Amino acid sequence: LPQGLARQLASSATSRPIVLTATLREALTKHQHRSSSQREQNTCSNALTEQVFFDIEPREIFAHYRNQKGLHMARADLILLHAPSVYDFRKRPIMFGPVSDLVPSTAIFETYPLGLCTIGEYLERFNYKVRTINIAFLMLRNERFDVEAFIRKLKPKMFGIDLHWMPHAHGAIEIARICKKYHPDIPVIFGGLSSSVFHEELLTYDCVDFVLRGDSTEFPYRLLMDIITNTHNYRAQDFSSIPNLTWRDASGAIIANNLSYSPDDFNLPALDFSYSMKSVIRYRDL
Repeated sequence: LPQGLARQLASSATSRPIVLTATLREALTKHQHRSSSQREQNTCSNALTEQVFFDIEPREIFAHYRNQKGLHMARADLILLHAPSVYDFRKRPIMFGPVSDLVPSTAIFETYPLGLCTIGEYLERFNYKVRTINIAFLMLRNERFDVEAFIRKLKPKMFGIDLHWMPHAHGAIEIARICKKYHPDIPVIFGGLSSSVFHEELLTYDCVDFVLRGDSTEFPYRLLMDIITNTHNYRAQDFSSIPNLTWRDASGAIIANNLSYSPDDFNLPALDFSYSMKSVIRYRDL
C-alpha cells in the first residue's frame, strides 16, 4: 500500500504510530525466514512502518500490541451486532425454509446487510467510533463461543442490531435481550427492512428502545447519537425531532415519528470498504 495509507491504517489501529520494537522485528524476521524462498524480503525502518506486511499473520501483530503496556483497544460509541437467524441453532435441530437460499450465506444468515457498513462509515465522518461484530459468524465458526460472556464485556454507548431479513426475528430479539440483561442502561436500536415494517411491535419488547425506519438511516442515526451521547438518562429525553424514529417517551407510550427522511441522492450512503478494513484493525475483529 502507499506509505500514506499505511500510516493512516496504523494510526487508526492504535493510539500511537506503529513502532517496530525488537519483539515485533523478531516476529517479522521469523516469518520471513519461514517463507524466504517464496517472497521478497521486506525491509522496515526503525520508526514508522513503510509498508503493510500482508505476508504476516495478523494475529501475530495483534498479539504483540495486546501485550504492550499502556495500549488499549479503542472504545466504540456504537457497536452494531449481527445476530443469527435463530439464536439457539447450536442446541436444537431446525428445519430451515428455502428463503435462506436468497442470500450468499448459510441458513444462519451470517452475512450481514451492507447497511451496517454505510452507517459505520457515515458516523465515523462525524468522529463517532463504530464497531461491527458478526455474532452469527462467531457462533457458526466456534460451537463453544459464549455469546453472553462476550456481550457482557462490551462497553459501548449504544447497541445497534439489524433486523433486515425476516428470518432474523428470533435471533435479533434474543441478542437484544442479552444486551439488556448485562447492560440495562445502554440503549438498543433496531433497523432494517423488517424492523421498518414491524417497528411498533418491536417497541413492545423491553429490550428494544428505538427503531429507525427506512432504507437509508445514516442521518437519523447521527441525530439520535448526538442526543444519547450527551445525556446520562436517555429515557427522559425528547426524540420527537428525529425523522423515521419509533421510540418510547418517559411514560412508556410508543411514538412513531414521521417517516419523512430520505437522502437527496445516493452520495450520502457510501460503500467505502476501507472503513471496514480500518475497523477490523482497530478492534482486532479477525
